[in-house]
Amino acid sequence: MALIASHIHSNLVDGALRVSQIIERAFQHGLDLIIITDHDTTKAFDQLDIFLFNSGFIVETTKSTYKIVKSKQGKKLIVVKGCEFTTFPSTSKHNPEWGAHLLGIGYKGKIYSFEATLPTIKAIKEKGGIVVAAHPLFTDFGGVGKDFLLRYSKYFDLWELNGMCVGPFRHYNEELLELARRYKKPCFPGGDFHFELLYFEGFLLETDTEIRGNPVEWLKRQINSSAFNPKNLKLEELEYSNISKMVFNLGKNYITFKLLSQFGIRNKKKAGIVWD
Repeated sequence: MALIASHIHSNLVDGALRVSQIIERAFQHGLDLIIITDHDTTKAFDQLDIFLFNSGFIVETTKSTYKIVKSKQGKKLIVVKGCEFTTFPSTSKHNPEWGAHLLGIGYKGKIYSFEATLPTIKAIKEKGGIVVAAHPLFTDFGGVGKDFLLRYSKYFDLWELNGMCVGPFRHYNEELLELARRYKKPCFPGGDFHFELLYFEGFLLETDTEIRGNPVEWLKRQINSSAFNPKNLKLEELEYSNISKMVFNLGKNYITFKLLSQFGIRNKKKAGIVWD
C-alpha cells in the first residue's frame, strides 16, 4: 500500500510552508509519495537538494521526473515533479486573470505557463506526464469549467477532487464526483495545500499496491485501478477531520489569499519571485 499527497504548494509562491517543512511533515504523516505543484514553477523540485541543505534530509536519488529523499532514520519519501500551470482562456466571470489551471505530473523537460489550455495539455502528454484538471468546476478559482471538462474529457487523465472545495465550496466536489461516476472518469484527491493547518490532514490517496519501479510509470498504471475509481471515493473519507475549524480558517485565509494573489504573489515584479 502507498499513501500519496498531491497538489502541494510551498512558500516559493503562495503556500505557507517551506520546502523543508513540507518534507518534514510528509515524513511525520507517513507519506510514501508527494507531488509539489507550485504555480507555474518547478523550482521546489529542481533545487530540492538546496532547499534541504542542513535540514537533516538528503536527496538520495535524482531522476528527471522524481527524486527520493532519505531521513536521518533511514525512511524514504518519493517526490514527483509537478506544476500547476496557468493557461488561457479563463472561464471565470469574476477572476479571468487567474486563467484555467492544470496539474502536470511527472513530465520531462520544460513546459511554459501562460499559454493556451489545449496546447499545454498536449505538451504535458508529449513529455510523458499526467494531466489533471485542477478544481475543474470552481471556475473563479481557476477551474477549466464544466463545458470544457466534458468536451475535452479524453485529454485529461484525471479529474481532481480538491481540498479547497470544502465547506461552502463543497458542492463543486459533489457535482464533480457525480459527473465522474456518470462518465466513468478516474478521480484524484488533491489537497491544494496552502494553509499551515491543513497540510496532509485530508485529501490523501491510499492505493492497494506498493510503489515499484519508476513511480511516475507506476502512477500511470494506477489510474485505472480501484484507487482512482470514482465509485470507491467518498468525500467524507477524504475531507479534513475537524471541518468546522478548517472552514473558519479557510474563510479568513481565502480572502487573504485572493488579496495576495491580486496584489502581490501572482505579480512577478512585486513579489520578487524568480519564475522559470
